This record gives sequence, C-alpha cells and structure tokens, in this order.
Amino acid sequence: MHPWTLPTSTLRPWRHRYPGTTVREHRVDGDPGPRLLEASARAGLLVVGRRAGRGPGRAARSLIRHADCPVAVVPHD
Repeated sequence: MHPWTLPTSTLRPWRHRYPGTTVREHRVDGDPGPRLLEASARAGLLVVGRRAGRGPGRAARSLIRHADCPVAVVPHD
C-alpha cells in the first residue's frame, strides 16, 4: 500500500531483483492507518518505511502493536 498514487514503474526494479516475491498492487482510498491494519489480517508480513536517521513514527508504532502479522520497519532516504 502506498498513501499516494504509485506508478507501476516504481515497483518494476524490485520485481526484477526479487522475482520469487509476490507483489500485488491495488488502490485503497481512505486513511492509510486503518487500511494497513485491515491488510495485516491477510498478510504474512507488513513492511512499513521510515526516514533514515529517525525512529519509527506514530503510525509504525501503532501497526507494531495492533497488526495481525509481523511488521518490519525499514529505513529509507
């Protein structure tokens, strides 16, 4: 899930790098927090980004506490 429109080309390099990983794209309207919690009920792993050099934000901390699957918080630039 992505909180704004994500071009399909953005995911292409990752699909190429990890061809054995299933990636499904779909647009979801509404507040990302509840939508991510809903998605966690069907997921094996929920991956959430955070800015490098900072700890997990409020949304990531909430997901860690309430998600129905493991949550990985991954730093990015």
